[in-house]
This record gives sequence, C-alpha cells and structure tokens, in this order.
Amino acid sequence: MSKKWYQLWDKNPSPSWIGKEMMVHTPVILVKEEKKHYRHIIENDHVMIRGWINPGYTFVIEFDGSVWYCPETAKYQIHCRSGGQNKKSLGMCLIGDGTKQEPSLKQMKALEELIVLHKSPSIIYHRDFSSKECPGDRVIHAIARSPLGILVRRYQ
Repeated sequence: MSKKWYQLWDKNPSPSWIGKEMMVHTPVILVKEEKKHYRHIIENDHVMIRGWINPGYTFVIEFDGSVWYCPETAKYQIHCRSGGQNKKSLGMCLIGDGTKQEPSLKQMKALEELIVLHKSPSIIYHRDFSSKECPGDRVIHAIARSPLGILVRRYQ
C-alpha cells in the first residue's frame, strides 16, 4: 500500500468532534505481539480489498495503547451505514478480537483519554446497528468495568 493513511494522534481534538458519540469497533485480529502494529491490516482490507475510499475509522487504538488518527476519515466517515451513524458518530477501533480477547489496559486508558478530550457524551457499539458481534463481549465487559464509568448508550 503506497498511501500512508494514519498518523500518530497529537492529542488535539478537532472542535467539530467535540460532543460526538464514539462508536466502538474491533476487527477480528488476534493480537499475538503487543508491540506490533496491526492498523495496516485494516487499511489493506478496507481500501485495497473492499474498495473503500478510506480505512473507515477516525481512530485506531493499537494493543500497546498508541492512538492513530486518519485525517481523511475524519472528513468522510464510512464506519457504519446503519442509522446515519457515519454522520452522527466517530468511528474508533480497538485492535484485537473482542469476542476472544480482552482489550489491553493501555488500550482502555487510551480509549478513556479520547472520550474525555472529546467530551463525548457516550459511546455506542457497532453491533447495535448491524448483525455483527463487533466490538465483542470481552470489550463490552472491559468498558463496563472502566474506572471512568463510561456512559454507554444502547440501541436495540
């Protein structure tokens, strides 16, 4: 893949994102090496294989807690067609397989920081808008145990 879609996030929230809900996604990638970055797998699948115009997620949180940001995705969201969520929420992906693997503590800390900095009123789950398991029960349980008491809004 020749284009570099993601850059490390500088922790400066865009004013247009303040107050938007964040939709949590997980790709089905079992993390075997904590220090390895997996976002390129998403880029390849969404752009090269599926033909999307961008990788789909505004933020990708790697297992080591690093947060990657895609400026082009922030302009045009394509993370969830249902319920108008591409315009209403920011797509945010925790690397891992949330059906088989807990998110790392570093991922949870990064997620909490994103939510606080963006003054996000709540998070929502991809599974509430489609027939997918995403983000997976293990991610949902980790969020429920979060010390921040992240507000989750469910649609069902």
